[in-house]
Amino acid sequence: MASLSNATPEQLQAILNGPALPPPPGVQPNFIDPHNFWLVGVIVVSLGFSIATLSLMMRLYTRCFIMRQVGIEDLRVVGVLYGFCIMLIKIAILLQYVHIFVPRGKAKTNRIWWACYSLIWVHVVYYLVFVLCQIFACTPIAKAWDPLITTGHCISTSALEAATGGLNCISDIIILILPQLRIWKLQMSRKKKIQLSLIFLSGIL
Repeated sequence: MASLSNATPEQLQAILNGPALPPPPGVQPNFIDPHNFWLVGVIVVSLGFSIATLSLMMRLYTRCFIMRQVGIEDLRVVGVLYGFCIMLIKIAILLQYVHIFVPRGKAKTNRIWWACYSLIWVHVVYYLVFVLCQIFACTPIAKAWDPLITTGHCISTSALEAATGGLNCISDIIILILPQLRIWKLQMSRKKKIQLSLIFLSGIL
């Protein structure tokens, strides 16, 4: 390759905007309409959303129109779902980071890969424990919402909730910082770095 010091501004811009390496033999690059799993994602999300919505409507119909009794336990289910929702949202973000910042074949030697998957497993293990503690906080379980049950006991969940808040705060900061570490090492203009950085920092909102 010729020395970059002798290249014209147009040649430098073409190099910076071009691919880092040529494609492997037999592979035809397609940057206009690359193959993706968009349709699969839409089908899976739509199917899951439809099943969840149908299940919720059946539950509400049974409670409101057949049993004609809505209990406080129906509200407490939100506390159980919270852990799963937060976990799945953060896992989706971290997997997207892996897809964007980790080159194929370089996963286990890439620090971003290790950081993302470490956070994923920390969240999976922690929120599994969190959900189980939410469900089985009281013995019998109904004591959690039925004040008429005087026997049995409940564990204090205040420490667990404080730990959850701390974990979420720390993981949110790490998730915001991770892409910045890679963006500011890219070979591109400062303006583009700032634009990319602001896009990933929009998660603060």
